[in-house]
Amino acid sequence: MEDIRLVFLLGAIPKGQNGVGDYVRVLAGEVAPFNIHCSAIALFDDVKTTTIEIDDNLTIHRINRKESTSYKKKYLLDYIKKENPTHLSLQYVPYAFHSKGIPYLLLPILFAIKDINIIRHLMVHELAVGLHKKSSIKDSLLKYTQFLLLRLCIRIGHFDSIHTQSTLYQYYLAKWYKKVLYLPLYGNININSNTLPALHDSVIKVVLFGGIHTVTDLNDKIKKLVYNIQRLGNKDIKFYFLGRNGTKVKEWEIVLNQLTIPYTIKGEMDSNQISSLFQEMTFGITTTPFPLVEKSGTVMAMLEHGLNVLCIRDEWIADVELDYPIKHVYRLSENTDYSSLLTRHSIDVKRKSKTVAQFAREIQFH
Repeated sequence: MEDIRLVFLLGAIPKGQNGVGDYVRVLAGEVAPFNIHCSAIALFDDVKTTTIEIDDNLTIHRINRKESTSYKKKYLLDYIKKENPTHLSLQYVPYAFHSKGIPYLLLPILFAIKDINIIRHLMVHELAVGLHKKSSIKDSLLKYTQFLLLRLCIRIGHFDSIHTQSTLYQYYLAKWYKKVLYLPLYGNININSNTLPALHDSVIKVVLFGGIHTVTDLNDKIKKLVYNIQRLGNKDIKFYFLGRNGTKVKEWEIVLNQLTIPYTIKGEMDSNQISSLFQEMTFGITTTPFPLVEKSGTVMAMLEHGLNVLCIRDEWIADVELDYPIKHVYRLSENTDYSSLLTRHSIDVKRKSKTVAQFAREIQFH
């Protein structure tokens, strides 16, 4: 494989936020064995002035979000002229390029490099708001604005390949581009063991990891979940809250206290501690809607550690019916197979390496 000089183009690249910034930092390190040498330019970052930093051999250029478009165009053109990258990868999140999710300033930047001889790649991390059946009028209108701007980005950007982690996003993108490739997401927690210890505990341990969204009828759903789990074996159940849950964890605390169900809030822990704790859990719960779990790093982390995951937020229904190629994730419904939730599957230590190899192979398409 010939050497590839790849520059990631993104909005911002903060560290430790479990977002696209960390995704790029990790991916840049993982593709190094494939002779892919990476740098990154963050065009709308939260820095006071343009800075250049090094993070594990990744050179990162961070530009203040308030700098003029002409400044950003010139910076990018000067960088390409000086460093002569062979590939450019735009990591697309509409809100990363505009605080209200209307990234119109990205268009003149892409137009400025349209005639440059470089292989172009687009990774769509976030598509648009308003993709579910009960979207507000405001979100529905914003969705079509975001669709229009992304279609213009695709037209102006002349991308040689497009990836997304979401089957739902792939459905929409396929209307605007001839071939949209599915690139699975991997977890954000390194696995510290290749085998799962046997569960001999009499308590069923349920973990909620990462950000928590509002769930309608939470009291009824938890009561239903506990009833159906306990009738399988009359075991006690305990909830564990792990990572940055956000303020919505208070809603769970109130309900669990009302139902006298024990719980522990672990908060932030390092990757090794999280991995060890996962191995003690029976199954996981996510408040991410089922059609979007493919793009959740926290869900992928639980799956990679052998945990089945229950989607408890059933009120978010995508506006198109699709088949999702994700295993061991269950929807909360009248037909939920609760017994399967209690049977852990094998640890998946190869998911990240397989995804990285796929990215390294497919980014060369041109």
